[in-house]
Amino acid sequence: MGEAEEIHTDSPKYPSGDLSLDEARRRYDEEERRRENIETKIRLVLTANTIFISVGILILEGSQALAAVFPSIVSTIIGLGIIFPKSYNSPISEGRLYNYARLDRDVFHDEVLLAYIVSIDSNKLVNDLKMDFLKFSMYLSSSTLGLVLLSYWADLEIVFLFVVFVLPILYTKSVFPLLKYLISTVRAM
Repeated sequence: MGEAEEIHTDSPKYPSGDLSLDEARRRYDEEERRRENIETKIRLVLTANTIFISVGILILEGSQALAAVFPSIVSTIIGLGIIFPKSYNSPISEGRLYNYARLDRDVFHDEVLLAYIVSIDSNKLVNDLKMDFLKFSMYLSSSTLGLVLLSYWADLEIVFLFVVFVLPILYTKSVFPLLKYLISTVRAM
């Protein structure tokens, strides 16, 4: 916020104040849409988890079922943690709205623009964190799908080792060039 204060103290009057404020509003709305998209995706993951858990419990028995659906249970907890906290900043809170109304037009633009900048930065950090948790939640959900399907045909220990050690490699970007190399090597034989 130190940089924002420096901008504020340099000059309270900006000739392009309207344009700057419009751009800040656009970026704030863009970050708000990003939040909505992330929360929509996590709702889909939660729905998939419900299906995976139900199917896993129906087709597997006892501890095998619990072990197979455990990643989806963790994924569901993470997903609920993404959706329920509403720690999102708004540039113009109801408490400050009256104070803004009493300001000179140039000072108003300056104050509101700084409030938008702070809110956008804060909301971007929250969205980035939510996105990281969404990716992890999706990994856990797909691990459950793999565990349930493979547990039906193979020993749980083998399946668990596959999910814990092989699937993380498959989710990284570095594995795709490796797979391409392996496929080309096999074709050359």
